[in-house]
Amino acid sequence: MRWFPREELKDEVDSKDHALLDEVVERILDKVTATTEFEIELQIHDLLLKNVKYVDKEKVTEHTIEGPLLNKKAVCEGIAKAMKYLMNKKGLRCELVLGKLTEDTSVYHAWNIVRIDGYWYHVDVTADIGMTDGGIYRYDYFNLSDEEISVDHQIIECPVKCHVSKDGYYHRKGLVMNRQDDFKRLLSDKLAQGESEFVFKLPSAKDADKVVQKIMDNVNEVLRSKRHGYRQYQISPNSTQLVYKLKLW
Repeated sequence: MRWFPREELKDEVDSKDHALLDEVVERILDKVTATTEFEIELQIHDLLLKNVKYVDKEKVTEHTIEGPLLNKKAVCEGIAKAMKYLMNKKGLRCELVLGKLTEDTSVYHAWNIVRIDGYWYHVDVTADIGMTDGGIYRYDYFNLSDEEISVDHQIIECPVKCHVSKDGYYHRKGLVMNRQDDFKRLLSDKLAQGESEFVFKLPSAKDADKVVQKIMDNVNEVLRSKRHGYRQYQISPNSTQLVYKLKLW
């Protein structure tokens, strides 16, 4: 990723595209019907996940809001700028963060911090786009604290501290499992509702290498007892954030 100097962090959009950009932004925000700060953030996040493709290119437009909002493709900088622009348009605080991913510290990375219900959180829409697969939206990097994001991100420039944890998407949606019985109950409920693919978080896991085997043991136990007809399954882990996707067939 090519990170623009601080004085160039404004959105560089050609004048001929301003009218089109305003029209597109209006159409996007018309779809944001939520009234609470969390749900507004969630809807904007999901609209970007649904419509924007991450590309690792060096075109200037892909580093600005023109890339994701007009061309539907951008690098992380353009995606973070689009998130900030849309959130600000809805009257919510959202700023840019400069950093790196710990798996590759040779390049810079950009994401956001957002102020929701009086507290600041990290949200990395680009990372969630990369995790999203098969129509199942991911929220592994939605409203994390400094401590949580720092597991696999390196913060270089961030305007404020994000101290609050346990208020991310998976916590809010009841998809955080702290005990094995909680996970087995969740799986049973999902199967009863006809859902064969879902994502959950296991923040209490101490040994990431053993987590997948324990999930498999619990899935096998539930499938044996419930007889829902599923014979195979796949577990896709985000081991750093202890988030897992389970798909059964």
